[in-house]
Amino acid sequence: MREPVDVLIAEEVYAPVLEEIRRHEGRLRLKIIPRQERSRTLDLELLGDPEILMATFPPRNLRDLGRLRWLQLGSAGYEQIFDLPVVEMGITVTNASGVSDVPIAECSTIKARASGTGTQNFSRSSEAGWWESSAMEV
Repeated sequence: MREPVDVLIAEEVYAPVLEEIRRHEGRLRLKIIPRQERSRTLDLELLGDPEILMATFPPRNLRDLGRLRWLQLGSAGYEQIFDLPVVEMGITVTNASGVSDVPIAECSTIKARASGTGTQNFSRSSEAGWWESSAMEV
């Protein structure tokens, strides 16, 4: 049997998702630390030496994580990694682009259905190919 993969989570994780991740603890060795609000140098004892890191703001001392192979950002953007050595270190970086698509669509649908006027305005806006946030006001 292979050694468990070391995973460091520096994000707030939705409880049901965390439960699902924990079901794989035989294959994963999880360490969860508080979400960082900005990139900064973090103590290596806190970080450990993960192969996978989930963080919106990775630590400034990323180079010290010699086994890191995958960085999952908690944001759709990625400008916070521009000055980090991810390419040089061969780290695969993925972002959270699209993770909010379904909740946003659900919210838009509910708002449109909640108001007859909103539905008409929303339909006209869609047909015209433009977005007006007031068309969705309930």
